[in-house]
Amino acid sequence: MDCIDLFKRAAVALQTDSRYLVLDQTRKANDKDEELQNLIGEFNLARMDLNNEIGKSERNDARIAELNEKSDLVVTVETIKKGRTVVALHFRFKEDKQIKMTI
Repeated sequence: MDCIDLFKRAAVALQTDSRYLVLDQTRKANDKDEELQNLIGEFNLARMDLNNEIGKSERNDARIAELNEKSDLVVTVETIKKGRTVVALHFRFKEDKQIKMTI
């Protein structure tokens, strides 16, 4: 018996495990939940917008603050330089437990 046959047997065993079956049912139910999918879509768009803004060489800190206001995460970025060259970006994520309210 070679490695591929062992892998196939393991995959079949995994797909009949009760924990996998519950996970699969839950995943399918979540995929069908329109409201959840819309929320995920909105979150992904906001995350992409924030990532684009943070990644710009000339960041707009007011825009980053505006995007942070829309979520329960506060994102800060620290630019790490060697001389004048940027060698890294340190992203820090902190949960903002204060409830956001629109007035």
